[in-house]
Amino acid sequence: MSETGVGLVSIAVTVLPLVVIILFVVCSYLHDSLHGTGLSGSKVEVVEQLLFGGSDYLRNVVVLAITISQIFSPNLLLESMYVSRLQAISLILGRTVSFALCVFFWNRISSMGFQSIGAYLMHRYENPYILALYYINSLMGSFYLYHIYAGPIIFGTVEQFSTSRAFFLVLTGYISICSFGGMRTTLFTVSVLWVMEYVGKAMLIKHAYAAGKVDLENITAENDVCMSSNPLNSFVGSFCLLMAVQPGYTVFHAAESPLTSKISMAVGLLLFWLNSVGSIFSANALKTFGQKHNLSGTRWIYGLLRFASGPSAKERALLQDQILETQDISGYLHES
Repeated sequence: MSETGVGLVSIAVTVLPLVVIILFVVCSYLHDSLHGTGLSGSKVEVVEQLLFGGSDYLRNVVVLAITISQIFSPNLLLESMYVSRLQAISLILGRTVSFALCVFFWNRISSMGFQSIGAYLMHRYENPYILALYYINSLMGSFYLYHIYAGPIIFGTVEQFSTSRAFFLVLTGYISICSFGGMRTTLFTVSVLWVMEYVGKAMLIKHAYAAGKVDLENITAENDVCMSSNPLNSFVGSFCLLMAVQPGYTVFHAAESPLTSKISMAVGLLLFWLNSVGSIFSANALKTFGQKHNLSGTRWIYGLLRFASGPSAKERALLQDQILETQDISGYLHES
């Protein structure tokens, strides 16, 4: 693939989802305005659209399952690129157990008729200070999620977003669209990004096979000095985030019936497993390609797309010259 082709792919992956989502928001608003429903309807309809997704066509098993499968990580592939296979498996186990426990509590809370975790806490404790602490924790947890995921994502896609400023603008765009559009727009946005992710992974796998045999035995795992491969570590963090920060219960409660909720959660967990396993193998293929041609991690994806059969000595030197000066992931957060 030529350099122009790689650039067009980067632009398409960035711009195309935003265009589709904006068209959906505009068309939905025009439909609501013409028919006096949805966001242009009664207060009950507005709340239904903003908080629970509105119409049944979005609150089906497929859309809810896709949404819940993406709640664990914004990009499992990039996450798998910077952890060992043992750590990746540990994350799968910890997240699975925490998710199963969350579904148990969500089912109990939903059966009592509460539409949100905040409503349950207010009824359970009848203390506005506890509710305020819950919302403060949710806000701080959002900053925490951004902090732990922004670095690896920028580090892995530095060829697309060369500065943290550009990444922040794209992220702000998605957050703004979902905030103003509510749950209806969020469900659609996650589904579109999920499709784009699998299109990208298909391209990656195609180029990985074109690059030749993938020798996974040469990939060595990092030393587990801090016991980071212990599933209990990922379990605690995942459980707290799912219960108190991320909108897992909102997605669970958005289903039309308890049976639909449970089926959606089961299918979503299955999609998460498949995505995780596929991401581990794809990441190992990238690592093999990078080690074989002595490339920095910031150039693995670009190098594979640009030179599927492997870069020549001159092309390898060009890729190495394009590397930013710092090799520390945290450095990319402040690179300008």
